[in-house]
Amino acid sequence: MNNPIESKSLTRRIRGAAHNIARRYNADQDDVEQDLILEILQAYATDSNFITQPEEQIVNYAANRAGWQARKELDHDRKYHISEPPAHDASLETSLVEFLGAKNPWPQIDLQLAVKQALSTLTPRDRQIAQAVATGYSADEIAEACGCSRRTVYNHRAAISDALTSVGLGA
Repeated sequence: MNNPIESKSLTRRIRGAAHNIARRYNADQDDVEQDLILEILQAYATDSNFITQPEEQIVNYAANRAGWQARKELDHDRKYHISEPPAHDASLETSLVEFLGAKNPWPQIDLQLAVKQALSTLTPRDRQIAQAVATGYSADEIAEACGCSRRTVYNHRAAISDALTSVGLGA
């Protein structure tokens, strides 16, 4: 298969469209440009007459597809900003201490120390889920943001509960 993107004017149009999409959706221009080229090549692979259309239509088709993907990724990032906390995250410790301290049935236990011990036994993914739970996200929101099932989130929450129970903070 010959490369359908041999025209310098088509290449310029692709770069221009990639620049506009990247600026609009705060995406990396090189990544968007690669997405545009990939969309054109995929369309060409399924319909060799595709490339005979006017360049403007070709670029518009690819830009619509790549722009939709960039917009979808941006919306997802805005809606679910759940990042992985570092191994020792003071804000996660603070959140859990505040959460547990609100109904402290364990006055004899040093909450700060107990939470620190419990967090040290968790996996990075468990800590990520714990941070999301402490922030107030629902299991469905966490599952969508992390790309896992709701049941997996429940399993991580059970591991978090077990870690808290092991240091004397169980229900």
